[in-house]
Amino acid sequence: MPSSPRFAFACTLGGLLVLGGSLLGCEPPAASGAQPADPPVTEVTAPSPDLASDTTEVVRLSAQAARAYLENTPDAQVVDVRTAEEIADTGTLAAAKVLDFRSPDFEEQAVAALDPERPVVLFCRSGNRAGQAAEHLVQRGFASVFNVGGFEDLAATGLPTTTP
Repeated sequence: MPSSPRFAFACTLGGLLVLGGSLLGCEPPAASGAQPADPPVTEVTAPSPDLASDTTEVVRLSAQAARAYLENTPDAQVVDVRTAEEIADTGTLAAAKVLDFRSPDFEEQAVAALDPERPVVLFCRSGNRAGQAAEHLVQRGFASVFNVGGFEDLAATGLPTTTP
């Protein structure tokens, strides 16, 4: 057995992390002094389309993360799911389509107005309705859906807004 403290620490840590030091190449060298081979590495370049469609989840972003995402994703569809009365009081994001989640035909309006292949970024007053709306869109087959919370937090990041 090698007496190097680094080898012992690496093997102990590796053993704890993966419950088997051999996965990290921590087998002791053979008596001839040969070093163990590196473990095989599988490179993943993109998830399987089948896997992605089966595991679609709503992603929750903070207001700052939403701003960065929107600045870097020009094809994102921004949707305000608040009522017309709420929007009249506060304004909305300049890029937003308005689809009132409380409308009895919200899902039909959303399917007609939005491209299910492009990212959808939803917001409301607090994030609650946006989360509910996002779940409905995922059930309807939308592949990339984000709940970015409340309008006031988004507006505070400096995203362009309309005035009431």
